[in-house]
Amino acid sequence: MSKSEGPLAGVRVLELGRLIAAPFCGQTLGDLGADVIKIERVGGGDDIRGYGPPFLGGREGDGSASAFYLNFNRNKRSIQIDFGKPEGADLIRKLVAQSDVFIENFKVGGLVKYGLDEPSLRKVREDLVYLSVSGFGQSGPYITRPATDVIVQGLCGLMSVTGEADGAPNRVGVPVADMMTGLYSAVSVVSALYGRAKGQRHGDWARVSLLDAGMALMGSQAITAAMTGEPPLRMGNDGQGSAPSGLFACRNGEILIQAGKDPDYAKLCQVLGIEHLASDPRFAERARRVENYAILQPMLIEAIGKRERQEFYDALVSVGVICGPVTNIQEALADPQVVANKVEIPAGHPDNPELNLIASPIRYQADAEPVRRHPPRLGEHGREILKELLGMDDKAIAGLAACGAIELDRA
Repeated sequence: MSKSEGPLAGVRVLELGRLIAAPFCGQTLGDLGADVIKIERVGGGDDIRGYGPPFLGGREGDGSASAFYLNFNRNKRSIQIDFGKPEGADLIRKLVAQSDVFIENFKVGGLVKYGLDEPSLRKVREDLVYLSVSGFGQSGPYITRPATDVIVQGLCGLMSVTGEADGAPNRVGVPVADMMTGLYSAVSVVSALYGRAKGQRHGDWARVSLLDAGMALMGSQAITAAMTGEPPLRMGNDGQGSAPSGLFACRNGEILIQAGKDPDYAKLCQVLGIEHLASDPRFAERARRVENYAILQPMLIEAIGKRERQEFYDALVSVGVICGPVTNIQEALADPQVVANKVEIPAGHPDNPELNLIASPIRYQADAEPVRRHPPRLGEHGREILKELLGMDDKAIAGLAACGAIELDRA
Protein backbone atom coordinates (compact mmCIF):
# COMPACT_ATOMS: atom_id res chain seq x y z
CA MET A 1 0.00 0.00 0.00
CA SER A 2 1.64 3.22 -1.14
CA LYS A 3 1.46 6.61 0.51
CA SER A 4 -1.33 7.69 -1.87
CA GLU A 5 -3.53 4.61 -1.43
CA GLY A 6 -5.78 3.08 1.20
CA PRO A 7 -7.36 -0.35 1.73
CA LEU A 8 -10.38 0.58 -0.43
CA ALA A 9 -8.27 1.68 -3.40
CA GLY A 10 -9.98 0.45 -6.56
CA VAL A 11 -13.51 0.73 -5.11
CA ARG A 12 -15.75 3.33 -6.77
CA VAL A 13 -18.60 4.95 -4.83
CA LEU A 14 -21.44 7.10 -6.19
CA GLU A 15 -22.78 9.31 -3.44
CA LEU A 16 -26.22 10.81 -3.95
CA GLY A 17 -26.06 12.12 -0.41
CA ARG A 18 -26.98 15.39 1.25
CA LEU A 19 -26.40 17.08 4.60
CA ILE A 20 -24.31 15.00 7.05
CA ALA A 21 -25.00 11.28 7.57
CA ALA A 22 -24.68 10.01 3.98
CA PRO A 23 -21.84 12.40 3.04
CA PHE A 24 -19.95 11.39 6.20
CA CYS A 25 -20.26 7.77 5.11
CA GLY A 26 -18.92 8.73 1.67
CA GLN A 27 -16.05 10.68 3.19
CA THR A 28 -15.10 7.77 5.46
CA LEU A 29 -14.95 5.46 2.43
CA GLY A 30 -12.93 8.11 0.60
CA ASP A 31 -10.54 8.41 3.54
CA LEU A 32 -10.00 4.65 3.24
CA GLY A 33 -9.00 4.99 -0.39
CA ALA A 34 -12.24 4.67 -2.40
CA ASP A 35 -12.90 6.86 -5.44
CA VAL A 36 -15.99 8.74 -4.26
CA ILE A 37 -18.03 10.65 -6.81
CA LYS A 38 -20.45 13.10 -5.21
CA ILE A 39 -23.54 13.77 -7.34
CA GLU A 40 -24.88 17.22 -6.47
CA ARG A 41 -27.98 19.16 -7.35
CA VAL A 42 -27.67 21.44 -10.36
CA GLY A 43 -27.52 25.03 -9.15
CA GLY A 44 -26.92 24.93 -5.42
CA GLY A 45 -25.41 21.53 -4.76
CA ASP A 46 -25.59 19.75 -1.43
CA ASP A 47 -27.82 21.73 0.96
CA ILE A 48 -25.11 21.61 3.65
CA ARG A 49 -22.98 23.95 1.53
CA GLY A 50 -25.22 26.80 2.69
CA TYR A 51 -25.16 26.00 6.42
CA GLY A 52 -23.27 29.12 7.47
CA PRO A 53 -21.71 31.57 7.96
CA PRO A 54 -18.82 31.14 7.99
CA PHE A 55 -18.12 30.25 4.35
CA LEU A 56 -14.77 29.43 2.81
CA GLY A 57 -13.32 32.54 1.20
CA GLY A 58 -16.47 34.45 2.14
CA ARG A 59 -18.20 33.00 -0.94
CA GLU A 60 -21.85 32.78 0.09
CA GLY A 61 -24.50 31.47 -2.31
CA ASP A 62 -24.70 28.65 -4.85
CA GLY A 63 -21.78 26.31 -4.49
CA SER A 64 -20.49 27.90 -1.29
CA ALA A 65 -18.55 25.83 1.23
CA SER A 66 -19.66 26.03 4.85
CA ALA A 67 -17.64 24.57 7.71
CA PHE A 68 -20.07 21.62 7.79
CA TYR A 69 -19.61 20.97 4.06
CA LEU A 70 -15.83 21.11 4.39
CA ASN A 71 -15.85 18.70 7.33
CA PHE A 72 -17.81 15.93 5.60
CA ASN A 73 -16.74 16.04 1.95
CA ARG A 74 -13.01 15.64 1.47
CA ASN A 75 -11.58 12.90 -0.75
CA LYS A 76 -14.45 13.19 -3.25
CA ARG A 77 -15.04 14.39 -6.80
CA SER A 78 -18.12 16.52 -7.52
CA ILE A 79 -20.43 16.44 -10.54
CA GLN A 80 -23.74 18.29 -10.93
CA ILE A 81 -26.55 16.18 -12.41
CA ASP A 82 -30.26 16.95 -12.68
CA PHE A 83 -31.78 13.46 -12.45
CA GLY A 84 -35.24 14.98 -12.78
CA LYS A 85 -34.44 15.06 -16.48
CA PRO A 86 -34.38 11.66 -18.26
CA GLU A 87 -30.92 12.40 -19.62
CA GLY A 88 -29.65 13.07 -16.08
CA ALA A 89 -31.16 9.90 -14.59
CA ASP A 90 -29.78 7.88 -17.49
CA LEU A 91 -26.36 9.41 -16.91
CA ILE A 92 -26.41 8.25 -13.27
CA ARG A 93 -27.35 4.73 -14.37
CA LYS A 94 -24.37 4.72 -16.73
CA LEU A 95 -22.12 5.78 -13.85
CA VAL A 96 -23.62 3.05 -11.64
CA ALA A 97 -22.53 0.47 -14.21
CA GLN A 98 -18.95 1.60 -13.55
CA SER A 99 -19.29 1.69 -9.75
CA ASP A 100 -19.29 -0.67 -6.77
CA VAL A 101 -21.37 1.30 -4.29
CA PHE A 102 -24.37 3.64 -4.52
CA ILE A 103 -25.30 5.83 -1.54
CA GLU A 104 -28.59 7.73 -1.23
CA ASN A 105 -30.50 9.46 1.55
CA PHE A 106 -33.69 10.55 -0.20
CA LYS A 107 -37.27 10.15 1.01
CA VAL A 108 -38.28 6.48 1.18
CA GLY A 109 -39.49 5.54 -2.29
CA GLY A 110 -38.56 8.94 -3.68
CA LEU A 111 -36.11 7.62 -6.27
CA VAL A 112 -38.47 5.06 -7.82
CA LYS A 113 -39.88 7.45 -10.42
CA TYR A 114 -36.37 8.25 -11.63
CA GLY A 115 -35.33 4.62 -11.91
CA LEU A 116 -32.68 5.11 -9.25
CA ASP A 117 -34.18 2.88 -6.56
CA GLU A 118 -32.49 -0.33 -5.46
CA PRO A 119 -34.40 -2.80 -7.70
CA SER A 120 -33.87 -0.58 -10.75
CA LEU A 121 -30.12 -0.14 -10.20
CA ARG A 122 -29.74 -3.84 -9.37
CA LYS A 123 -30.65 -4.44 -13.02
CA VAL A 124 -27.87 -2.09 -14.09
CA ARG A 125 -25.22 -3.74 -11.90
CA GLU A 126 -26.20 -7.00 -10.28
CA ASP A 127 -23.49 -7.01 -7.60
CA LEU A 128 -24.00 -3.36 -6.59
CA VAL A 129 -23.81 -2.46 -2.90
CA TYR A 130 -26.77 -0.08 -2.51
CA LEU A 131 -26.97 1.94 0.71
CA SER A 132 -30.13 3.75 1.79
CA VAL A 133 -29.73 6.23 4.66
CA SER A 134 -33.03 7.44 6.11
CA GLY A 135 -34.41 9.33 9.05
CA PHE A 136 -36.71 6.70 10.51
CA GLY A 137 -36.23 3.53 8.45
CA GLN A 138 -37.72 1.98 5.34
CA SER A 139 -41.06 1.02 6.91
CA GLY A 140 -43.30 2.16 9.75
CA PRO A 141 -45.53 5.14 10.54
CA TYR A 142 -42.83 7.86 10.36
CA ILE A 143 -41.14 7.09 7.05
CA THR A 144 -42.68 10.06 5.25
CA ARG A 145 -41.50 12.53 7.91
CA PRO A 146 -38.28 14.51 7.58
CA ALA A 147 -35.70 13.95 10.32
CA THR A 148 -32.73 15.91 11.59
CA ASP A 149 -30.04 15.16 14.12
CA VAL A 150 -31.65 17.16 16.92
CA ILE A 151 -35.09 15.60 16.33
CA VAL A 152 -33.56 12.15 16.63
CA GLN A 153 -31.54 13.15 19.71
CA GLY A 154 -34.85 14.07 21.31
CA LEU A 155 -36.80 11.05 20.12
CA CYS A 156 -34.25 8.37 21.02
CA GLY A 157 -33.92 9.62 24.61
CA LEU A 158 -30.40 11.03 24.29
CA MET A 159 -31.46 14.54 25.30
CA SER A 160 -33.27 13.18 28.36
CA VAL A 161 -29.92 12.09 29.85
CA THR A 162 -27.89 15.09 28.64
CA GLY A 163 -27.66 18.21 30.77
CA GLU A 164 -27.59 19.15 34.42
CA ALA A 165 -29.76 17.16 36.80
CA ASP A 166 -31.87 20.17 37.70
CA GLY A 167 -31.84 21.72 34.22
CA ALA A 168 -33.58 21.23 30.89
CA PRO A 169 -32.71 18.45 28.43
CA ASN A 170 -29.81 19.41 26.16
CA ARG A 171 -28.69 18.31 22.72
CA VAL A 172 -25.14 17.09 22.34
CA GLY A 173 -23.07 19.96 20.92
CA VAL A 174 -22.11 18.13 17.70
CA PRO A 175 -24.42 16.18 15.32
CA VAL A 176 -23.72 12.86 17.01
CA ALA A 177 -26.78 11.01 15.64
CA ASP A 178 -25.87 12.04 12.09
CA MET A 179 -22.24 11.06 12.57
CA MET A 180 -23.03 7.69 14.17
CA THR A 181 -25.39 6.99 11.27
CA GLY A 182 -22.58 7.82 8.85
CA LEU A 183 -20.16 5.49 10.64
CA TYR A 184 -22.66 2.61 10.84
CA SER A 185 -23.36 3.20 7.15
CA ALA A 186 -19.66 2.95 6.29
CA VAL A 187 -19.40 -0.28 8.28
CA SER A 188 -22.39 -1.69 6.39
CA VAL A 189 -20.79 -0.85 3.03
CA VAL A 190 -17.36 -2.24 3.90
CA SER A 191 -18.97 -5.43 5.26
CA ALA A 192 -21.01 -5.89 2.07
CA LEU A 193 -17.93 -5.34 -0.08
CA TYR A 194 -16.03 -7.91 1.98
CA GLY A 195 -18.84 -10.44 1.59
CA ARG A 196 -18.89 -9.82 -2.15
CA ALA A 197 -15.12 -10.18 -2.43
CA LYS A 198 -15.23 -13.48 -0.52
CA GLY A 199 -17.93 -14.78 -2.88
CA GLN A 200 -20.36 -15.19 0.01
CA ARG A 201 -22.73 -12.45 -1.12
CA HIS A 202 -23.60 -10.96 -4.50
CA GLY A 203 -24.45 -7.35 -3.84
CA ASP A 204 -26.50 -6.02 -0.96
CA TRP A 205 -29.09 -3.43 -0.04
CA ALA A 206 -27.85 -1.91 3.22
CA ARG A 207 -30.25 0.26 5.21
CA VAL A 208 -29.32 2.53 8.12
CA SER A 209 -31.49 5.15 9.81
CA LEU A 210 -30.77 8.04 12.14
CA LEU A 211 -33.36 6.73 14.59
CA ASP A 212 -31.84 3.26 14.77
CA ALA A 213 -28.35 4.73 15.20
CA GLY A 214 -29.66 6.99 17.95
CA MET A 215 -31.33 4.07 19.69
CA ALA A 216 -28.08 2.10 19.43
CA LEU A 217 -26.37 4.94 21.31
CA MET A 218 -28.92 4.47 24.08
CA GLY A 219 -28.42 0.73 24.53
CA SER A 220 -26.96 0.88 28.05
CA GLN A 221 -29.70 3.30 29.09
CA ALA A 222 -32.38 0.94 27.82
CA ILE A 223 -30.90 -1.97 29.78
CA THR A 224 -30.63 0.20 32.89
CA ALA A 225 -34.29 1.16 32.57
CA ALA A 226 -35.30 -2.49 32.15
CA MET A 227 -33.32 -3.52 35.23
CA THR A 228 -34.54 -0.71 37.48
CA GLY A 229 -38.00 -0.04 36.10
CA GLU A 230 -37.16 3.67 35.89
CA PRO A 231 -35.75 5.78 33.03
CA PRO A 232 -32.21 7.06 33.71
CA LEU A 233 -32.06 10.71 34.72
CA ARG A 234 -29.73 13.51 33.72
CA MET A 235 -26.60 13.56 35.85
CA GLY A 236 -24.73 16.50 34.38
CA ASN A 237 -21.02 15.67 34.29
CA ASP A 238 -21.26 12.82 36.80
CA GLY A 239 -20.66 9.33 35.46
CA GLN A 240 -23.39 6.72 35.63
CA GLY A 241 -22.35 3.69 37.63
CA SER A 242 -19.03 5.27 38.52
CA ALA A 243 -18.09 7.47 41.45
CA PRO A 244 -16.31 9.76 41.76
CA SER A 245 -16.51 10.77 38.14
CA GLY A 246 -17.09 14.23 36.76
CA LEU A 247 -16.03 17.84 36.68
CA PHE A 248 -14.61 19.37 39.84
CA ALA A 249 -13.65 22.98 40.60
CA CYS A 250 -10.18 23.65 41.96
CA ARG A 251 -9.17 26.98 43.48
CA ASN A 252 -8.24 28.40 40.08
CA GLY A 253 -9.93 26.24 37.47
CA GLU A 254 -11.69 22.99 36.74
CA ILE A 255 -10.56 19.43 36.21
CA LEU A 256 -12.21 16.20 35.02
CA ILE A 257 -11.63 13.18 37.23
CA GLN A 258 -12.55 9.55 36.59
CA ALA A 259 -11.70 7.59 39.73
CA GLY A 260 -14.48 5.03 39.75
CA LYS A 261 -12.19 2.02 40.20
CA ASP A 262 -11.43 1.25 43.84
CA PRO A 263 -7.63 1.62 43.54
CA ASP A 264 -8.02 4.95 41.74
CA TYR A 265 -10.42 6.21 44.39
CA ALA A 266 -7.90 5.30 47.08
CA LYS A 267 -5.17 7.18 45.16
CA LEU A 268 -7.40 10.25 44.85
CA CYS A 269 -8.04 10.23 48.57
CA GLN A 270 -4.30 9.89 49.22
CA VAL A 271 -3.48 12.89 47.01
CA LEU A 272 -6.16 14.92 48.79
CA GLY A 273 -5.02 13.81 52.26
CA ILE A 274 -8.41 12.27 53.11
CA GLU A 275 -7.32 8.62 53.41
CA HIS A 276 -10.03 7.96 55.97
CA LEU A 277 -12.67 8.28 53.23
CA ALA A 278 -10.93 5.54 51.25
CA SER A 279 -11.47 3.02 54.07
CA ASP A 280 -14.95 4.24 55.04
CA PRO A 281 -17.31 1.26 54.41
CA ARG A 282 -19.81 3.61 52.77
CA PHE A 283 -17.30 4.46 50.06
CA ALA A 284 -14.61 1.76 49.94
CA GLU A 285 -16.24 -0.20 47.11
CA ARG A 286 -17.59 1.17 43.82
CA ALA A 287 -21.19 0.02 44.30
CA ARG A 288 -21.35 1.54 47.77
CA ARG A 289 -19.85 4.81 46.50
CA VAL A 290 -22.51 5.02 43.81
CA GLU A 291 -25.24 4.40 46.40
CA ASN A 292 -23.80 6.99 48.80
CA TYR A 293 -22.42 9.50 46.33
CA ALA A 294 -24.75 12.24 47.60
CA ILE A 295 -22.83 12.01 50.88
CA LEU A 296 -19.36 11.62 49.39
CA GLN A 297 -19.53 14.23 46.64
CA PRO A 298 -19.77 17.36 48.84
CA MET A 299 -16.71 16.23 50.83
CA LEU A 300 -14.72 15.75 47.62
CA ILE A 301 -15.88 19.11 46.28
CA GLU A 302 -14.69 20.82 49.46
CA ALA A 303 -11.29 19.11 49.43
CA ILE A 304 -10.63 19.64 45.72
CA GLY A 305 -11.78 23.27 45.92
CA LYS A 306 -8.81 24.07 48.11
CA ARG A 307 -6.24 22.80 45.62
CA GLU A 308 -4.32 24.67 42.92
CA ARG A 309 -5.35 23.13 39.60
CA GLN A 310 -2.03 22.45 37.88
CA GLU A 311 -0.40 21.12 41.04
CA PHE A 312 -3.40 18.87 41.72
CA TYR A 313 -3.53 17.72 38.09
CA ASP A 314 0.16 16.82 38.09
CA ALA A 315 -0.23 14.90 41.34
CA LEU A 316 -3.11 12.85 39.95
CA VAL A 317 -1.20 12.09 36.75
CA SER A 318 1.84 10.99 38.75
CA VAL A 319 -0.16 8.33 40.63
CA GLY A 320 -2.10 7.19 37.56
CA VAL A 321 -5.57 8.60 38.26
CA ILE A 322 -7.52 9.29 35.07
CA CYS A 323 -7.97 13.03 34.77
CA GLY A 324 -7.91 15.81 32.22
CA PRO A 325 -8.66 19.44 31.44
CA VAL A 326 -11.72 20.97 29.79
CA THR A 327 -10.58 22.84 26.69
CA ASN A 328 -12.12 24.62 23.72
CA ILE A 329 -11.31 23.37 20.22
CA GLN A 330 -8.45 25.82 19.68
CA GLU A 331 -6.82 24.75 22.94
CA ALA A 332 -7.40 21.10 22.07
CA LEU A 333 -5.66 21.46 18.71
CA ALA A 334 -2.63 22.92 20.49
CA ASP A 335 -2.41 20.04 22.99
CA PRO A 336 0.95 18.27 22.59
CA GLN A 337 -0.66 14.83 22.23
CA VAL A 338 -3.08 16.10 19.59
CA VAL A 339 -0.15 17.66 17.74
CA ALA A 340 1.84 14.41 18.01
CA ASN A 341 -1.11 12.47 16.57
CA LYS A 342 -1.17 14.79 13.53
CA VAL A 343 -4.89 15.40 13.95
CA GLU A 344 -4.94 18.69 12.06
CA ILE A 345 -4.01 18.20 8.41
CA PRO A 346 -3.60 20.57 5.44
CA ALA A 347 -6.27 20.39 2.74
CA GLY A 348 -4.80 22.73 0.13
CA HIS A 349 -8.15 24.10 -1.06
CA PRO A 350 -7.93 26.46 -4.07
CA ASP A 351 -10.19 28.99 -2.28
CA ASN A 352 -7.95 28.93 0.79
CA PRO A 353 -4.55 27.20 0.55
CA GLU A 354 -4.20 27.47 4.33
CA LEU A 355 -7.35 25.40 5.03
CA ASN A 356 -6.80 22.64 7.60
CA LEU A 357 -9.14 19.72 8.30
CA ILE A 358 -9.42 17.13 11.07
CA ALA A 359 -7.93 13.79 10.04
CA SER A 360 -9.75 10.47 10.17
CA PRO A 361 -9.00 8.64 13.42
CA ILE A 362 -8.42 5.43 11.42
CA ARG A 363 -4.71 4.82 11.00
CA TYR A 364 -2.76 1.96 9.44
CA GLN A 365 0.84 0.84 9.71
CA ALA A 366 1.46 2.03 6.16
CA ASP A 367 0.44 5.66 5.90
CA ALA A 368 -2.25 6.65 3.42
CA GLU A 369 -2.49 10.24 2.26
CA PRO A 370 -5.11 11.76 4.64
CA VAL A 371 -6.38 14.31 2.11
CA ARG A 372 -5.94 13.11 -1.46
CA ARG A 373 -8.60 15.58 -2.62
CA HIS A 374 -9.78 18.82 -1.00
CA PRO A 375 -13.56 19.14 -0.41
CA PRO A 376 -14.62 19.79 -4.00
CA ARG A 377 -16.06 22.94 -5.47
CA LEU A 378 -19.54 22.42 -6.86
CA GLY A 379 -19.28 20.38 -10.07
CA GLU A 380 -15.50 20.71 -10.06
CA HIS A 381 -14.89 17.30 -11.63
CA GLY A 382 -17.88 16.93 -13.95
CA ARG A 383 -15.97 17.03 -17.21
CA GLU A 384 -13.20 14.81 -15.80
CA ILE A 385 -15.65 12.14 -14.57
CA LEU A 386 -17.63 11.93 -17.81
CA LYS A 387 -14.50 11.61 -19.91
CA GLU A 388 -12.77 9.12 -17.61
CA LEU A 389 -15.67 6.80 -16.75
CA LEU A 390 -17.92 7.08 -19.80
CA GLY A 391 -15.49 8.09 -22.50
CA MET A 392 -17.53 11.16 -23.48
CA ASP A 393 -16.04 13.83 -25.71
CA ASP A 394 -16.52 17.57 -25.39
CA LYS A 395 -19.42 17.56 -27.84
CA ALA A 396 -21.40 14.96 -25.89
CA ILE A 397 -20.72 16.79 -22.61
CA ALA A 398 -21.81 20.08 -24.14
CA GLY A 399 -25.04 18.42 -25.28
CA LEU A 400 -25.84 17.29 -21.72
CA ALA A 401 -25.11 20.78 -20.43
CA ALA A 402 -27.31 22.35 -23.12
CA CYS A 403 -30.34 20.27 -22.14
CA GLY A 404 -29.78 20.99 -18.43
CA ALA A 405 -28.95 17.41 -17.43
CA ILE A 406 -25.61 18.60 -16.05
CA GLU A 407 -23.97 21.85 -15.09
CA LEU A 408 -20.23 22.32 -15.31
CA ASP A 409 -18.05 24.05 -12.76
CA ARG A 410 -18.38 27.83 -12.94
CA ALA A 411 -15.61 28.58 -10.45
